[in-house]
Amino acid sequence: MFWGKYIENYDSNTVITTTADDDSIENVNNPNYGEAKNVLINAGKGNDTIKNEYANNVTINGGAGNDYISNDGGLNLSINGSSGDDAISNDYYHHGGHNATINGGTGNDYINNNGDNALISGGSGKDYICNDGDSVTINGGAGNDEIDNHGDNVTILGGTGNDSVEESDYNVNTVYVYSGGNDTLTHFRGLGTIVLGSVEVNSSLRSSNGTVKLNLSNNKTLTLKNYLGEGVNIVSSISDVKKFNVIRNPEGNSFIKGTNKNDFISNVSSDGYFTISGGKGNDYIYSHAYHVSIDGGAGNDSIISGSEYNTLIGGSGNDTIYNDAGNATKILGGAGDDTIYSHGYDVSIDGGAGNDLVSLNAYSASDVIIYYNEGDGNDTIYGFKHNQLSIANGMYSTEKSGNDVIVTVGDGKITLVGAASLSKLNINGTKATSTTLTVKNSTKSPVTVGSAIKTINASKRTTAIKITGNSLANTITGGSYNDSIYGGGGNDSILGGTGNDKLFGNAGNDSLSGGDGADTLSGGTGNDKLFDNAGNDSLSGGDGKDTLSGGDGDDKILGGAGNDSLSGGNGKDTLSGGSGNDKLLGGSNNDCIKGGSGNDSLWGGTGNDSLWGDAGADRFIYAEGDGKDIIYGFENSDTLTLDGLEFTSSYSKSKGTLALTFDEGSITFKNFTATTFHIDGNTYKISGSKLVKK
Repeated sequence: MFWGKYIENYDSNTVITTTADDDSIENVNNPNYGEAKNVLINAGKGNDTIKNEYANNVTINGGAGNDYISNDGGLNLSINGSSGDDAISNDYYHHGGHNATINGGTGNDYINNNGDNALISGGSGKDYICNDGDSVTINGGAGNDEIDNHGDNVTILGGTGNDSVEESDYNVNTVYVYSGGNDTLTHFRGLGTIVLGSVEVNSSLRSSNGTVKLNLSNNKTLTLKNYLGEGVNIVSSISDVKKFNVIRNPEGNSFIKGTNKNDFISNVSSDGYFTISGGKGNDYIYSHAYHVSIDGGAGNDSIISGSEYNTLIGGSGNDTIYNDAGNATKILGGAGDDTIYSHGYDVSIDGGAGNDLVSLNAYSASDVIIYYNEGDGNDTIYGFKHNQLSIANGMYSTEKSGNDVIVTVGDGKITLVGAASLSKLNINGTKATSTTLTVKNSTKSPVTVGSAIKTINASKRTTAIKITGNSLANTITGGSYNDSIYGGGGNDSILGGTGNDKLFGNAGNDSLSGGDGADTLSGGTGNDKLFDNAGNDSLSGGDGKDTLSGGDGDDKILGGAGNDSLSGGNGKDTLSGGSGNDKLLGGSNNDCIKGGSGNDSLWGGTGNDSLWGDAGADRFIYAEGDGKDIIYGFENSDTLTLDGLEFTSSYSKSKGTLALTFDEGSITFKNFTATTFHIDGNTYKISGSKLVKK
């Protein structure tokens, strides 16, 4: 990493960061010194001059100030002018200059491109864009822009504002996507295609000098200068665009589906509630409507959204997503090295896996949430001010690096460009400190942590691990295999993750969550909370006032000593309260519920359940639709709550059974010793073959 007024670099795999001065940087591929490839240049503030000569895979960020950025012959460049009135030149030398991504950023920018397969965005401001490359996509962005095109197979979006586009070659194949405003197209003819979307031409006026004015249904005017009637395709007459398979939405369909080819999908309608799927291929998707869900699918896609309340999904591939003034929008980059530009507020951005670049507009300073999961890669964020960075599945640390802040999460990092001057960083997540231990596949098992460690994270481990906590309140996360985790003393929080885990809270008021798999959870002493998800699990509360929930699967749940609460969830569960006054709920399916000693409350839930109150004055609960339940050992001290359900009774002395029948379902008493039955506040006795009130 370098700092200084003048820098000349020949080294590859290098990061160059300058000061706030007016700096000069030359990145040169010289056979005598080095290739200077895979270089990241962060110019910072100041009116900087940045030149790249023949070097490939270079990223240039001009930063604040009026910068001059030029590329002479380098391939696969990413150039971001950022703020200021910038001049950017991408030239063709020795078959170079191709595959560039250029973004002028804010300010009145000058962009000149001579390379093929370029993606150009003027950003906000009054920009001038001159293109001489083929197979290029140009987005003028916000502001009154001027675009001069000399290339073939070019797609142009003027963006918001009154834009001017000039074609210099009669035979160029250009697609112009109208974005609103009073736009002017000069020499647009021959193979040109104009996409108006839902906007219609109400009338046209042609003058003697070859100027045609189209009066549009949105009360705007589209002017064609020097139009000689060579057959421009407008909206409904689109039949073939060489670069794309063109898909329009003139009928207002709610679902637009692309092909496996490189599609051009246009939905310029202002009507909302559309779903657009690009499918495979390197697609170009433009939508001006609100409440639209766009999924680029596989391939290196370009998505441009010009309205609000939308969901933009890049999918797999190296995608470019423009959120042009779209408020209340959700952006998901997906897998791949994505580039995301957002000019809206109340926006959530998740770049996904890959090394992503996110650029935020200045006016969205405090209303953007950026999500990052450990393992997502090395991301770069421009314009981060008072936004929120939310980090999941990992712990983070921060350090200043020049004008930037580096946020490290596991093996990845997030570079907040220019954030070093901020008085506070709004980061939501678990900050790594000296009290944190990360357990990797290389960590030897068993792991017994030191006395100062509070957090133990083994979430990335894919082999079995045994972890024992200390006397502190530990937070322990297991891996994806069959782990054994002991909390030790303290009020611990233990998450097993996937796999058939064994979790032991030991002393303290612990919280244990097994996750998926056939898990064994033991609370130990203290008032514990035990939860599990899928799998046939075994839960034991131990001493204390415990809460146990089985979730899915056929679970075995034991409350132990204390006044416990047990819930079976889904599956054929076995619940045993143990000693104490317990509350037991079977949930769905056919459960087996035993209260144990103490005055217990038993509810089978839906399904045909079997219930034992055992010792104590127990309360049985039955609700409408609970199924055909059997209650064993009902005593005089026990009660039955029916919530007012009406029943008919039948007693079989020979079988020793008493049955209560409802409109749906029944309760059968077996092995009962009761001579009086307390039901819904009334007292009954057996008389003949049925129950009667006493």
